[in-house]
Amino acid sequence: MKKYKLIILACSLLYSVTARELPGLDNSSSSGWSRFLTKSAALDQYSLINIGNMEYWVAEDGASCHTAEGGSGGIYPRSTAGAIYLDGILVGGYQGGALKVSGQIYRTGTVKGYIGANGLTAGDDVRIYRIRKDWATLTPAMVRQETAEYFEISIGSVTDADMQVVLDNYATDWAAWPTHLGAPFYDLDSDGVYEPADGETPGTANADQVLWFVCSDADPTTTADLYGTEPMNIEMQMTLWGYNQPGAGLGQITFKQTRIINRSTTDITDAYISQWSDPDLGDYGNDLVGVDTTLSLMYAYNGEVEDAQYAAFGLAPAAIGYDFFAGPIVESPGDTAIFDLKKRPGWKNLPASSFGYFSAGGTYSDPGPYGNVEAAREYYNLMRGYAPIDDLDNPTAWVDDNGNATIFPYAGDPVTGTGHLDSSPGDRRMLINSGPFTLAAGDTQDVVEAVIGGLGDSQLSSITDMKFTDQVAQALFDDLFQSVPSAPAAPNVSVTTTEESVVLNWGDDLNAILATEYNPVAGYEFEGYNVYQLPTATSALSDAVKVATFDLENGVTEILGNVFLPEYGTQVSIPVQNGLDVGVRRYFVVEQDYTTGKPLYAGSEYYFAVTAYNYNPEPDLIEDKALESAHATLAVVVQPPPPGSRYELPAGSALTFTKSGGNSDGLIDGVVVDPGKVTGDTYTIGFAVSPDPDWTEPIWYMENSAGTKVLDDQAQLGDLSDYDDQLVVDGLKVKVSGPPVGINPYRAGVAYGDGSATSATYLAGWDFTGDRWISGTDWGAGTGRLFGGLSNGYEFFGSDLDEGTDYFDVRMDWAGCETCDGTETTAEERMAKSMAEGQPWSKAVRYNRSAGYSVSDTLAWVPWIAYNTETDPPTPVKCAIVEDGSGSLNFLWDMGWNSLQDGFEGYGGREYTFILADEYGVDADGNLLENPDYSSYTDGTLDGTYNNSMYAFWPAPRGSRGYLHAAFTFSIFASNVNVIGEDAWTVTAPAITTTAADKAADYAMMNVYPNPYYANNSQEQNRFDNFVTFTHMPPVATVRIFSIDGTLVRKLDKNDTEQFLKWDLRNSSDLPVASGPYVAYVEADDMDGSKTLKLYVVQRNQLVQYY
Repeated sequence: MKKYKLIILACSLLYSVTARELPGLDNSSSSGWSRFLTKSAALDQYSLINIGNMEYWVAEDGASCHTAEGGSGGIYPRSTAGAIYLDGILVGGYQGGALKVSGQIYRTGTVKGYIGANGLTAGDDVRIYRIRKDWATLTPAMVRQETAEYFEISIGSVTDADMQVVLDNYATDWAAWPTHLGAPFYDLDSDGVYEPADGETPGTANADQVLWFVCSDADPTTTADLYGTEPMNIEMQMTLWGYNQPGAGLGQITFKQTRIINRSTTDITDAYISQWSDPDLGDYGNDLVGVDTTLSLMYAYNGEVEDAQYAAFGLAPAAIGYDFFAGPIVESPGDTAIFDLKKRPGWKNLPASSFGYFSAGGTYSDPGPYGNVEAAREYYNLMRGYAPIDDLDNPTAWVDDNGNATIFPYAGDPVTGTGHLDSSPGDRRMLINSGPFTLAAGDTQDVVEAVIGGLGDSQLSSITDMKFTDQVAQALFDDLFQSVPSAPAAPNVSVTTTEESVVLNWGDDLNAILATEYNPVAGYEFEGYNVYQLPTATSALSDAVKVATFDLENGVTEILGNVFLPEYGTQVSIPVQNGLDVGVRRYFVVEQDYTTGKPLYAGSEYYFAVTAYNYNPEPDLIEDKALESAHATLAVVVQPPPPGSRYELPAGSALTFTKSGGNSDGLIDGVVVDPGKVTGDTYTIGFAVSPDPDWTEPIWYMENSAGTKVLDDQAQLGDLSDYDDQLVVDGLKVKVSGPPVGINPYRAGVAYGDGSATSATYLAGWDFTGDRWISGTDWGAGTGRLFGGLSNGYEFFGSDLDEGTDYFDVRMDWAGCETCDGTETTAEERMAKSMAEGQPWSKAVRYNRSAGYSVSDTLAWVPWIAYNTETDPPTPVKCAIVEDGSGSLNFLWDMGWNSLQDGFEGYGGREYTFILADEYGVDADGNLLENPDYSSYTDGTLDGTYNNSMYAFWPAPRGSRGYLHAAFTFSIFASNVNVIGEDAWTVTAPAITTTAADKAADYAMMNVYPNPYYANNSQEQNRFDNFVTFTHMPPVATVRIFSIDGTLVRKLDKNDTEQFLKWDLRNSSDLPVASGPYVAYVEADDMDGSKTLKLYVVQRNQLVQYY
């Protein structure tokens, strides 16, 4: 076994050398790039920007795009293949008559630290700082994904301790943000002083993630090891930032500002700043480079249609570019430069002055040897726009296809195949430069650039995509990052599983909901949520299955966006979001595998994500109308409740409520959302005054048995079906409906005619008996009551009645005329006969529509008496009417009826009718007063069309029935609203039970699968991912695995809430175990005794890939 280990080690060392032949690199030197450190030491010196769709690593000494583990550190797209092996910033120029070049390449001429009064300083406050403005609200899934990338491990290998390291680092760096060293902050009062107590915070450019550190070339040995020159004593302050929009253009960009300060006492003349990069787009030996002079963009692309490393992810090779936004500034009257992301009049930024390249093993290879000034001369020639030779007086120019000298070689268009193009793919390096300028002693210069990724369906379409994204980057820079659009904050999703389902719940974190749904940015407002299932833990959303969308009911459904489509070679307007107008809901129960259509299987791991998206119909800065939050993969193992526990009710079960007080018509409903969070407690739902003085309706609360309000200040719904976006508390979602103030829509009258539901709907809130001869004119209220003619007063002309208790049930006894024989020609004649019969007539205050609704001193007769039927006996109430000015001004409510004019006037004569919450008055015998007191209305103190106006209707004749056709009764039913201090419900939540017997039964099912392991496990992701799984495990347990001869092969310690434990079929020396039988001995304090399991392993053939 020792011999085998040595073979593996030798092969891996051989591969590490032959895979990358770095020029002039002495691997025995600590100053070379082979800095293989322990993981803990390395992570103290490295960090990364990874909030978008790119991972961009940096080291504390200034080198970038190389990981702590020694791999490519510019990874694009995120969690896929490497796109950049290494990059850096170099500065060259003359100081004191001597050429000096320093910076970062395969050797690094800078070290961590700043240059203070005592020279190079690298105290405890000198390190890489990384912040996220949302660090305090990161969800566990988001932290888990970040942690996996930070530690360069799989999501499944991340521990809670690992996650805490990332969170602690964010918290520490936020609190200790080194503004005293030059780190940027939001200076609200522009006084240059960082004042957190006044609301000033770390950050720059409205970015979501910012990284800052400082390095210098003040160490003579380190600087000389690079290119043999002495230090210039320059300090480099590096600021990198990104945006949390991995699915949008902004997420394909990492922005980078390098601040260069001459801390010496001597000017640096003929200075150049160079951004250098070694792009490895997947495999390192098949790349090409180019430059787009119109965009100041250097870029690399793959020279082959397919790259093995990208193909492993099902992707075409990506493209990567560097856009030089702002170079050094020089005085230039009449111009305006950008410095420190601010405008500086009287100056201008130098543009990109040249582009260059070199290639391992090519005509022009890496400047070298290291530690020799010859290499400095070669690189300085590159900076000046020449080939890398060491003759400064007679430099060799780049030459295009026509034999013409150029300082921008390969400036053609590889997509169209025109112009000067790179050929013969290889291991390229590229650089873009800006200069010359003078960096005076004590002076400061900034360089701002963007590292941009592009991905199409071929290596060439990836270039096109990258250039479209570059336009987004340029737009942001031109705006100086003042109006950066932003996706909504990602929802905080919790997960509960059963043996057959997964509950995704993001409805119980109020602060997260507020951050997501009520935080508009740059005109973008929250629109909805998407639920996805992903095929693997590292899959992109483009590979996921969208299983649900819950969006606002606002008419916004399909949202179009300009998206680069490789098959068209340009951006095309296509749907980027597809809302359903179904309303917001904040939970989803998964009951099948949407990637296969099969059931969920216990013990299997599935991957889900919940995102939020927003909408701006007319964005100002970028073309994206919808931005979607970054997805954080939720790795979920389907498993039953914890050992010994049983859920009383599954997700989606209805709750049973008991009315414990009051007699309102309000309705209540509730469901179990998360069966893993229920308490078994009894809750009371009651009503209170809203703390908002503008909210007049009672709000409701939910109180547990201890008297704690677990939910408060909740608005009543108009209908239980209106919304489904209530907060989830203790695993329950409860909603309460009004009913609404005024006419009760829940109170359906007796169906008539065909008795259909449609007919009954028209009677909601009202009813009649007898031969009704009036109907309603539909005036557009949309209620359908009395065929559109009946409404609440506040819906018609308005009302001063705003409390539900101001309204009561009303019965209107309408007059008929039994002695009318058709000879009557006027309404007055019919009224006289009806009154003589003793039919119900009363008086109402009258308003003249043709005279501006002026009130009349004389009351009008109306053919009804209206009663408040909630009193015993019923109490007559007052009414008001409007008469139109088209011939019916007769102080009689008759809808303009005149038999000589062929019946009623159109629109019922517009004789609007109002039922008032004001007693009519009766005499000692209970009869209506002959002269009711309407003085407060007739003198204008009160307006009967507004004051006390409960109900209003716009009448119309019913068919061919004439005026006073027959007596009938008309009823209007008021809502019995929920009353504070009276109405209440109680509900007892389901419980989670835990018993010793159930726990013993669960542990008795402990097993290991697959067993036997026959060189395969259906859940393995690849041929290196070999494991078996122990099931029904306690939270804390120790598993000792022995070979058949009793040798301890491996000890596994478990300390988590999962019921499964994987064994990777390796021994304690991290080598694959031999095929054969094994015995697993499981111990746990939570079990009664121990458990012994037998298993058999048959390993697949072990093949060494590199040798």
